[in-house]
Amino acid sequence: MRLPRLLLALCVPVAGLIAPLSTQAAALDFRDIEYRDQGGDALARGRSAIASAIAVGSAMADGVQLLRAAGARCRPLHADRDAVRCLHSQMSADGDALDEVRWTTILRSRDGRVTDVSVRREIDTRVIG
Repeated sequence: MRLPRLLLALCVPVAGLIAPLSTQAAALDFRDIEYRDQGGDALARGRSAIASAIAVGSAMADGVQLLRAAGARCRPLHADRDAVRCLHSQMSADGDALDEVRWTTILRSRDGRVTDVSVRREIDTRVIG
C-alpha cells in the first residue's frame, strides 16, 4: 500500500520528535535518584542528574518539558517572568513512618535559554500507627 506524499511528509517529522523525547524522559528519574544509592547524598545526586539533563545554555522549554516528563509539575514564578518552578513529590513508607519527598527545581532563563538551575530536596516524615 502506498501512502500519499503529504501523509508521509507529516509522519516523518513526528517520528523524529518522539524518539528524542522518550530518550530525554529516561535521562531524569526522581525515583532512581532517591533510591539508587541509599547510603549516599540524594540531594547531591539530584543536583548532578538535573545539571546533566538541563545544561546552562539549553532551551528553557526543553528543560521544563524534561522535568514534566519526569513527573514534575511546573509553573512560572510570579515574581520573576523568566523563571519556572517545578515540583516533584512522592510518598515513601518505611516501617511506621511515611515520608513525603519533595524535589523543587527552579530554572531561570534569559532569551529562552537556561541561565541558572537550583535544586532543593525536602522530606516531611509522619509517624503512622
